[in-house]
Amino acid sequence: MIGHPLETCEGRWELDVEAFLEACKPAKAVLINSLSNPTGFMPERDEMDHILKVLRARGTWLISDEVYAGIVFDRPVAPSFLDVAEPEDRLIVVNSFSKSWAMTGWRLGWLTWPPLLTPLIEKIAEFSVACAPPFAQQAAVTALQEGEPFIAETTKQYSQALAVVQQRLGSHPRVTFPPPQSAFYAFFHVSGIEETLPAAQSLITEAQVGLAPGEAFLTKEPGWFRLCFAQSQVQFEQALERILMWLDRTCVSPKRGSLGNP
Repeated sequence: MIGHPLETCEGRWELDVEAFLEACKPAKAVLINSLSNPTGFMPERDEMDHILKVLRARGTWLISDEVYAGIVFDRPVAPSFLDVAEPEDRLIVVNSFSKSWAMTGWRLGWLTWPPLLTPLIEKIAEFSVACAPPFAQQAAVTALQEGEPFIAETTKQYSQALAVVQQRLGSHPRVTFPPPQSAFYAFFHVSGIEETLPAAQSLITEAQVGLAPGEAFLTKEPGWFRLCFAQSQVQFEQALERILMWLDRTCVSPKRGSLGNP
C-alpha cells in the first residue's frame, strides 16, 4: 500500500496532485478521501477532473470516499468525482448517511459504480450483507426526503463552532491550526510535543478531554491532534476551555518530549 500525505501551504491543507499521481503510478486502485478526516481538506473540481483523466488513461481504479459531502462551509455541497466522470470510468464512490444526516452507527450507505461491476457487487451484497434492516431503510428515505434542512442547520452549527476554535485555540502561541473546508474536525499542531499519544493520555487524565492523537492518522510529525466539534455547545466550550488550560500549564522536557507541570 502506498500513501501520499497532504501538505499545508499558506495556512491551508493542499494535495500536491502531480506528486500524488507520480506516487500512485504502480497502483491498480487508488483510494481518495475527497473530504478528508481529520483535516477537512476538499479538492476542487478541476483537480478531480485532472486526477480522473490521468487514472482513466492508466486503467487505474479510483475509490472516492465522499461521506462528508454535505458538510461544507463555503458552498452547499462538495464537488464529487461523479461530476467529472464518464459512465464506464473505473470509479467507485462511497457515501453514507452517518455523517451528513448524523446517523452514526446505523451502518447504512451506498455505492455508485460502473455497470461492469454490477454482477460482482450483487454477489458481495448477497453473501455478506443481504440487506439493511427495514427501520434503517425507512430512516434513510425520511433523511433523503426531509433531511436537507437538518443538514443546513447542523452545518451552520459546525461553522460557528469552527469560528470559535479558530479564534480561541488557533490564536494560542503553541498552536498551528490550518482550518478545515469541510467536516467537523479541527486538526491542529502543538509545538514542543514529541510524543503525541502520551500527551493525549495526559489530556484525558488531567483535563478530562479526549482528543485523537495524530498517530491514529499516520502523521509522521508528532504534536498533531484531532478535536471533534460535532457536540453540544456546552460540551464543546467546556472541552475547549480545558484544552487551553492544559496547554498553559504544561511544559515540555527537551530530552524526551514528555509533558509535565512546571
